[in-house]
Amino acid sequence: SEGVLPGTRIGTIQANDIDSHPHLTYSFLKGGNPLNAFSIDKFSGVLSMATKLDREEGDRYKLLISASDGAHKVDTSVDVIVEDINDCAPVFDRQVYTGAFSSNMSLPAAVVQVKAVDNDVGKNGKVKYSLLGSDIGYVDANGTVYIN
Repeated sequence: SEGVLPGTRIGTIQANDIDSHPHLTYSFLKGGNPLNAFSIDKFSGVLSMATKLDREEGDRYKLLISASDGAHKVDTSVDVIVEDINDCAPVFDRQVYTGAFSSNMSLPAAVVQVKAVDNDVGKNGKVKYSLLGSDIGYVDANGTVYIN
C-alpha cells in the first residue's frame, strides 16, 4: 500500500541455476526501477521499498529484473500494484455556497447543493456530508442541504 515505509520488504525474486557456483546475482535492468522507488538485494533477491509511494501519483509499477551467474542471465518482470490508503482529505469545489429559502416552502426544504471530491479511491474516496454545530437541517448523501 502507499503507506509502506522505505526499507520495507515487499517480496523476493528467486531464480534457480543447476550449477552450484558462482552464485546468482540480481539487479534491475535499465529503466526497470521506475522513480528508483525500489531496491533489490544483489545476492538474496529481496525486493524492498526505497521511497514512499503515493497511489494518487501512480498505482502500478513494472519492475524489470535480471538474474545472472556471471556467464548467463535471465530477465523477468514484476508488476507492483499500489493499494490506496485514506490519505487525501475531501475538497469542496467552492469555498462559499449560497442557498435560498422562502417562507412559503414546505419543510424539509432543499436550499443548496454542495459538492466535494476526494482523490482516494473506493471506500476511501467516498465523501459523506454533515452539518456541524447545527440542528436546523441536514445534508443528504448527494450533498443537498435541507432545512427543517
